[in-house]
Amino acid sequence: MKKLSLAVFFLILSGTLLLADQPSQTYPQIDISGFKKWEHKEVSVSPNSNYFTGLTQLGGYSPLASGGPWQERLQLRIVGQLSENLSVSYDLDQQPETPEKFDVKVKYYNNELTFGDINATFSGNEFVSTTKSLNGVMLTAKDTWYDIVAVPSAKEQSQTLSLTSQNGNNSRGPYNLGHGSIVEGSEQIQLNGVTLARNSDYTIDYFDGKVTFNRMLNQTDEFKYSFEYTNVLDLFFPTLSNRDFFGFQSRFTIDPEQFGKPAPKEEPVVVSARDLFPSVASQEGEAPEEEASGQYRLKHVPLINFSEALTFMGTQLKKNDDYIVRYDTGEIKLLTRFLPSSEEALTVAYKYFATSQETSAIQGIGSYGPYRTPHANLVPESERIEVDGKLLVRDLDYKIKYPSGELMFGVVVGPTSQIRINYKYNVTALPPAAASKYPKELKLGVTYLKESAKKSAGAPTAVAIDAFTGQNVITSNFILNLKNRPILNTSEATLAVVLRQGGTSRQLTPEVDYTVPTVEVDPSTGKYIVIPNVPLAYITDRTDPSNGYYTGTIYLLNQSLGASDEIDVSYSYQKNVIGTYNGTGNGSRGPYFLRNIRQVVPGSETVQVWDQGSSVITTYTRNPSFDATAGDNGYSLNYNSTTPSITFNNSLGTTKNFQIIYQYVPAVSSNSGNISQVAYGFDGSFKIGDIFHIDSSYAKSETDQVFVSEPTSEPLAVNDRLSIFEVNIQKEIQRHWKTISAYITTVLKTSGLGEV
Repeated sequence: MKKLSLAVFFLILSGTLLLADQPSQTYPQIDISGFKKWEHKEVSVSPNSNYFTGLTQLGGYSPLASGGPWQERLQLRIVGQLSENLSVSYDLDQQPETPEKFDVKVKYYNNELTFGDINATFSGNEFVSTTKSLNGVMLTAKDTWYDIVAVPSAKEQSQTLSLTSQNGNNSRGPYNLGHGSIVEGSEQIQLNGVTLARNSDYTIDYFDGKVTFNRMLNQTDEFKYSFEYTNVLDLFFPTLSNRDFFGFQSRFTIDPEQFGKPAPKEEPVVVSARDLFPSVASQEGEAPEEEASGQYRLKHVPLINFSEALTFMGTQLKKNDDYIVRYDTGEIKLLTRFLPSSEEALTVAYKYFATSQETSAIQGIGSYGPYRTPHANLVPESERIEVDGKLLVRDLDYKIKYPSGELMFGVVVGPTSQIRINYKYNVTALPPAAASKYPKELKLGVTYLKESAKKSAGAPTAVAIDAFTGQNVITSNFILNLKNRPILNTSEATLAVVLRQGGTSRQLTPEVDYTVPTVEVDPSTGKYIVIPNVPLAYITDRTDPSNGYYTGTIYLLNQSLGASDEIDVSYSYQKNVIGTYNGTGNGSRGPYFLRNIRQVVPGSETVQVWDQGSSVITTYTRNPSFDATAGDNGYSLNYNSTTPSITFNNSLGTTKNFQIIYQYVPAVSSNSGNISQVAYGFDGSFKIGDIFHIDSSYAKSETDQVFVSEPTSEPLAVNDRLSIFEVNIQKEIQRHWKTISAYITTVLKTSGLGEV
């Protein structure tokens, strides 16, 4: 065996394009990254009869079905930053033998709109959580107090694997999960009832569908898993099975202590300061002229009225008796007999509003105004305004409103003129919130998911014609096994058997010339017997209630038939679709009941068995009769329409997995519109500091598919009537009761009310 010609060429694209000549804050900015990859893979095996055996030795290499040995791959990402808060990105992925995938994202602040091929994750409610591979539109919005995910319109590109279990095989893995192309992040894995975390408790290969644990699992360890996986056939032919999907999830975080209170407003920032006089300049030499006359100027203005405190010669001075102050300019005039000196300094403690110096450029609009500065709450008389370099005079050339920063000019400012304004404004900020000793947090969430599909325009039944030769009918002991099943037994259904002999045709009479076998229970054995006593196709279990209509079997009562004669059967049958079921051996032959599976078409199944962690799959054979004569790899399947089951000829060990691929008749919906399934749930949590925390979730699902069943009545224990929410509350209170009671006791003692 030889392996030939492996070549890979890369072209990597990466760069940033600034569509301007100025600094990095200029927009738009465009970043392009990705790669173009050409691969050449070719395998030659000699002799050619060992080709597939040779492929198993190449470390996972598998040839592509199309395109020859040369294949191209492309990944491209373009990100455009249009402004400080607005960006657009485009992702493209082209792989051999799979459809092109792309998505476009538009992000504005904390809001993001995505459309194209997307993965949508709904989490938070443990009973209604999923990750879906979709083609459609998704909107996400996040902030400190809310988190919203909405998928208003999308087509599903993935399918759900129902909860499946395996047992360990004395290794870490990898364990085969039964499907590849798993949607990233969609898996939920539990080991012995404990939910595991990806990359810390296990690693998973999404492409091959294999999981490896961080420790060895023995045969008593059981892990359960469920996930979303994509079907390549659905991607190429989306109209065959894709369903519509709608999803919405929101989660809000509330502080009960602040709920209902008005939102805090920004207030001017107040700063404390302390100045000494004489100033530093006067201590080094000559005092400023104004200080020599008892006038002093504070470093920061404007002052907050009555916030000053002057201390001189060990005494706090009195306003208007010992000094005069101007709050807007920070000027102080001492009225004392003596003036401060380096030995006896004057101390002034005061508070002032924090200000910031700004310069803004405003383009003229061809009018008098109003023009508005970027900031409000301007410091009075702090502005300096120029138009095209000419300094303007307040109240002569312009008027200004300091609270709003609004300007009106005495002349028209043309559209080509530039207004330049330098000013100070009062800095504002939200007042600091008082820290709570026991901060409280309440989270509330709601999830709503809906899958729907349009009902087929055609009827759920079809008509077929099967032809049989006389020789074949004689050889099969006058039993006709129809190709399609189950067949209908109603007044509207078609069932006609025509005999052609010697150029003439005659329609046979039911219950005279032919019959469809029925079954009934033998009271002595509890097993089913066929009337008349003929073998039904595919039936290998004596407890199987399937009759001739379900198996598509007709028995000829009139057996005057020649080898050259022909028989045509025209009949109506129920349409069916393909499904899969996964299970794990429990050390017995069975029966293993196929949970949530109904109306399996007899003889349509393929049964595959493999060792956990192995990629070698063995296809089992159905027994030809009630006797288990198909060998060690044989089985019998009971096609009970509501509770099908499989029994193996030999015990199936706990290290064995099995999968059944089958056809089934889908349930008929009771409505005339779309077929839909809805799941919705509510969840919440309440937290008091670090001493108390309770979580609760509630969920419910609904479907408009109706399954026919018989009602039963069973006694219900009182405890069973409790909702999930009530049970969770009881458990949490019991678990934290010592902490809760201690906290309540402390509160009661502090208030003088006693203790718990």
